[in-house]
Formats: sequence, C-alpha cells, structure tokens
Amino acid sequence: MGKFDGIAILTDLDGTFLGKGGRMVERNREAIERFKAEGGLFTLATGRMHFGLEKWVPGLYTLVNAPAFLCNGTYLYDFGESRVLSEIVMDGDLAYEAIAFVRRNFPSASLRVSFRGGYLMDEKDVKAVSQIVDYGIDEKIIEPFAIWSREGWYKVVCTDDATLIPRIREAIETQFPNRFEFNCSSAHLLEMQMKGVNKASMLAPFRAYYRERGKALTVYSCGDFENDFEILRAADVAVCPSNAMQRIKDICKLCFCSNDEGVIADLVEYLEKARA
Repeated sequence: MGKFDGIAILTDLDGTFLGKGGRMVERNREAIERFKAEGGLFTLATGRMHFGLEKWVPGLYTLVNAPAFLCNGTYLYDFGESRVLSEIVMDGDLAYEAIAFVRRNFPSASLRVSFRGGYLMDEKDVKAVSQIVDYGIDEKIIEPFAIWSREGWYKVVCTDDATLIPRIREAIETQFPNRFEFNCSSAHLLEMQMKGVNKASMLAPFRAYYRERGKALTVYSCGDFENDFEILRAADVAVCPSNAMQRIKDICKLCFCSNDEGVIADLVEYLEKARA
C-alpha cells in the first residue's frame, strides 16, 4: 500500500490541468506518475466527452487511472473498460423545445447537443459543424433539426457573442423556470443540463464504485471556472490555480501556481511533503 492509497485527484482540463493554448504541462505529467506509483488515483472532471478526448490530452488512457467525470457530471466513464458507469440524461422533448426557443429568438446562436453517440448538430449550423469537424471528432450526427432524435441527451451547448450569452441564459430561465442547470466554461459558451445536474453529480457513484472495492476516498478536486463550483464544494479538499476566477478562489482551501506552470504538480508536491 502506497502513501497515497485512498487519495483521488480530480481535475478540470481547460484553465486548470492544461496550460495556455491547451498544451500539456510536462511537470504535471511527471508528478501524476509519482502520485499514481504511490497508490493515488488521478482522473478528470471536465465538460468534455470521451470522444476525441485524447486529442487534447495525449496519452490520456495511461495517464488516468480512475473513472472520469465527463460532460459536466452527466456521466461517469471508465476508460479502461470503455464504458459508462453512471449517467443522467436530459428530458429530450423539453431540451428540444428549449433549443427551438433559442433558435427563434437568437438566430446568431450556434447550438449542439452532447449525447450518448457523440455530437448532434443541425446541418445549417455552420459554426457548430465546423467546430466539431475541426476537432477531428468522428462521432457526430449532422442532420436537419426537425428530425433530431431526442434520446440519450447529456447537455446542450450554446455559443454566441459574449454580450448575448447572459441574455440567452435569462431568456431560457424565464421561459423554462427551474428546468435546467446552467454554467459557463467561457464567456462565449453557455452549457445546459437538467436542473440539479453538475460535475458533483457523479461524486456519489464515484465514491460508491471504490467503496464496493473496499476503498474509502479522500477527494481533492481542482478547477478554475464557474462549472467547477459545485464539485469543488462537494470534494473533501478544493484546489484551484492562481488564474481561477475569484468566486472559485473564495471556496478553495488550497491555491497554487497558474495552470500554465503546473498546478497539479504543485498539489502533488504539497501531498508529498505532507506525507513525507
């Protein structure tokens, strides 16, 4: 049994684990390998899905050694077994109605759906289609909005000018009160799940997964932006990089260097000193 047995580190990707421009910070990778060698668990808590994720995180499948919290906590995914362990899907009819509402009232908005099979986009939504195509993701359906299947939806993503995003959010909340959970992972991007669903939603099944295997966990969660708020509050220890928004810093016990300098490496070094 290593000195980090029973300790799990969950990290957001953009603005936390990845450096500027989405680069891999080598110092983080080296620290994670030391952490895992002593029994630690390392995984992701991100708004991204598993499709194409290794394009952003080279060597992902060997780096992560625990189930990942994906698509803003709508599902828990085991990379080792390539399967979903737990999920929370949207009311597809309601979400479809909300998308139709945005399309009518905010024609400049670009919309896509993250669902069990990948990404769903309207063939006329040039921005949404080009973004996913540029990512090089094969798991996508591009077809007319009128014939979209409404099964197995995880979240809706809306992209528009930063000045319009707050107005879109307010309009949806007014039209569909208390039906959706909203968060922003950037000023231009609004994400929407079912009410009460966020990254912390998969923490209970994550703990249960290890409890069934005889392991109680101490969870360190790392994040920098609005969509990390709930999981930081729900974790045993909340951690953020120095570039985190102030609202996030206010709830974190530990604040280390910036994402570009290797905040996860700082956390591992902190744990190494504490357990020396």
